[in-house]
Amino acid sequence: MDLLSELRALVSKATPDPAPIQIQKVAAEEQRIIGVVLEPEVNDLHNDIYSADEIRKAQESFNEHCMTPNLQHIANVGADSIVIEKSFILDVDAVIGDRPVKSGTWVQQWKINDSDLWDLCKDGSFTGFSVGCGGLFEDIE
Repeated sequence: MDLLSELRALVSKATPDPAPIQIQKVAAEEQRIIGVVLEPEVNDLHNDIYSADEIRKAQESFNEHCMTPNLQHIANVGADSIVIEKSFILDVDAVIGDRPVKSGTWVQQWKINDSDLWDLCKDGSFTGFSVGCGGLFEDIE
């Protein structure tokens, strides 16, 4: 099975996020999307919450050591498919598309160079960014 078929199969089986973060198509003719990676003090899909300081550390580490797009946590993709053009922290409250976004939020903008992947963005199959990382945590009662 090729990567796109595997990605489509994963997307079709995914449990919908009760409050999904939607990708905003900022320049459809240029195949660019922008969206939230992590927002401070907001529960993510796994019910984890991150402070603005931890989000900034994660973003800085990603920008310094990675800057590689990954699809559904199954495959890194090259610039022939996707380029991360911007990866930054909002310093002020903002609106992306029609969604209010808090200061301290990590945002990325991607240029989609692959027409099949762009079709997944357009048809709503690819709906958001996700942090695939490891870390130490503790449950707080």
